[in-house]
Amino acid sequence: MSTLKVYYDLLTRIDHPVFKRDFNEDITAESPFNSILNFAFAKQLERLRADIDEVHANKFPHLVTDHGIDSWEETYFQFIKTGKTLEQRKTELLIKVRSRGRMTVPALLKISEAITGLVPHVIRNLHFDGWTLGQSPLGIDTILPGSDQSVYSYIYRLSFMSPVDPELLARLNDELTRIEKAGSTHYIYSPPAP
Repeated sequence: MSTLKVYYDLLTRIDHPVFKRDFNEDITAESPFNSILNFAFAKQLERLRADIDEVHANKFPHLVTDHGIDSWEETYFQFIKTGKTLEQRKTELLIKVRSRGRMTVPALLKISEAITGLVPHVIRNLHFDGWTLGQSPLGIDTILPGSDQSVYSYIYRLSFMSPVDPELLARLNDELTRIEKAGSTHYIYSPPAP
């Protein structure tokens, strides 16, 4: 039974006397008004269901469609891969998603100490550190720029309390960029040398 027929039957159920039980996909101008109305409502419900199914599919990388793949690629690759088929793009996306692990604080501390000789203070999920989305009770707007705030959830910051040589900071930045997982971004702060 087609989705259209299911919705048509729903509209013409026995306890709903307005609609007439006369499903026919060949609606013409001479068809009874209720039949035309039933068919139009059922067709709209069928389209709505298709849109909802597509939105749901685009929440998952293995089900993503042409309409959602660009957003996934922006998040995981920071650019859109054009010139490939949807299946190729999905395959590459799934490889990236599955290879993603967490940047743990102990790993960050170990790498930072090995390169700079100092242990920084690490703030994970920088976007959520003490802030709430939307309007706070104090009336301060805490919405960050951008159309999708979920992109900020993988930002972390390393803050050194004493000055670090700029060359060491550059090496640390390069190493973190190299091993950083998909969708993660980092900031490094060090006070200027006196």
